[in-house]
Amino acid sequence: MDGLTSPAKEIVMDAHPQFADTPFPVRTFLAGFDLAILSPLDADEDFAAIDESRPILDGLFGDNWPKGVTYESNLADLARHEREFEARFAFSWTIRSSDEAYLGCAYFRPTHGVTGVGRAAYWVREGPDRVDLLRAFGPAFRKWLGQFLPDEFEVKWFCNDWDVRRIS
Repeated sequence: MDGLTSPAKEIVMDAHPQFADTPFPVRTFLAGFDLAILSPLDADEDFAAIDESRPILDGLFGDNWPKGVTYESNLADLARHEREFEARFAFSWTIRSSDEAYLGCAYFRPTHGVTGVGRAAYWVREGPDRVDLLRAFGPAFRKWLGQFLPDEFEVKWFCNDWDVRRIS
């Protein structure tokens, strides 16, 4: 499990020293997408998106996700993501279309105890336009996130874009 979304025992959430003062926005508009901090307020839409997209999300964050994700466990994850963002420990956003449709999530988690390394991820829910949305969102998010990262920062990326890779 990579620690991006999995429930884990509660850990101390000290700000990552490289990002304690980084102005990651709680909301931004990016290439026709609306990103906003992931929180428990998103529980209904987020769980619906995960539930309908389980086959295309299977294994994205390790063998155990989204297997066994319940509404209650997802709600707890969303609360943890919000606390992490507020603590400057890790950063998670909802992805919505310009017409406010819930599309998925995007994450950035610097590796704690180490500088210069982190993980980032994004996923888009199942739908007929998922591949097109991934093609539009992925490069825009990678470029946008890059403006906040120190030089020589190494990011390991995860996303449900295997269709994009196969088709492109």
